[in-house]
Amino acid sequence: FSPQKIRAMASDPFNSRHIIASDLKGLFASKDNGEIWNELKLFVPAKNVNNIAFSPFEKDMIIISLKKAGVYISDDGGEVWDEISLPFSPADGEDIEHISISKNSIGLKTRFGLYTYNQETEKWNTQTFKDINKKEILNLEELVYSIHTGRIFGSYGVYIYDILSFGLIIL
Repeated sequence: FSPQKIRAMASDPFNSRHIIASDLKGLFASKDNGEIWNELKLFVPAKNVNNIAFSPFEKDMIIISLKKAGVYISDDGGEVWDEISLPFSPADGEDIEHISISKNSIGLKTRFGLYTYNQETEKWNTQTFKDINKKEILNLEELVYSIHTGRIFGSYGVYIYDILSFGLIIL
């Protein structure tokens, strides 16, 4: 664990010495104000944790988001994690940017909208941004990615790009 490379961090409102942080390698917890860090195990790679939040209302409840994977919740201080099903797929380009917790709900912000999860009813309230056409943006991003990686030329695109790169090096 490298404190210099922390990407997200939160402290427990019930115990100020309890801190959870993520860096490029994973998710870590400290019970002594950062002196000793222990890795928290997730069933998905924790190196992409971009948001961490403790519930100010319920002791030992932690919520994390992985930008391209989803939202996970623990009600035992980080020992066991459960995935919260989302009304969208982060893997399809709708990355989770921010999370927040209120009394009985969890809020998420993506670049396409705001989502609120009611923990009592276990239902999502969706508020998409009106001036954004999600399908067009994702199709354009896929096209740019295909051009950039050479996939636009099919299975030989990588070789074509390698030959062009080699030619530029010689030039």
